[in-house]
Amino acid sequence: MAGFIFSMQSVLRLKKQHITQIRHELALRLEDLRNEELELATMILERDGILEQFSRTRLDVMRLQTHYVYRNQIQERIQEGRKALVVCNRHIEEVRVRLLEMTKEKEILLKLREREYEAYLSEQLSEEQKAVDETVSYMYNMKNRALALGGDRN
Repeated sequence: MAGFIFSMQSVLRLKKQHITQIRHELALRLEDLRNEELELATMILERDGILEQFSRTRLDVMRLQTHYVYRNQIQERIQEGRKALVVCNRHIEEVRVRLLEMTKEKEILLKLREREYEAYLSEQLSEEQKAVDETVSYMYNMKNRALALGGDRN
């Protein structure tokens, strides 16, 4: 008698592999987000340092222009960094949705496997009960036959 074999075991294994891959992708996206946040914080500190330095220095026209251009460049990089953060967050959300969907699919397969296993156990119990019934019936018939044969001799 063969043991229980889930009919969709290969699909379940594949879902588990996909979930592992998606989790890895999510970890990479979160790392990207942290890197973008660090880069943005660094640019903001640099901008603030320029503003502080600007307020402490003498105001000649050449320095004023240089500080202004540099500050504008940093401000543009900060805006780009903020946009990159939005994109990273959107990617993270997309990956989380995919992970949630894949996890739901895996849970459905696990429930299906549980149902198939319960049906398998029920079928095994039914077969065992049938075998017991046949054995009892056979023993009963043999006993009656023995009694009938024994009763004819008297």
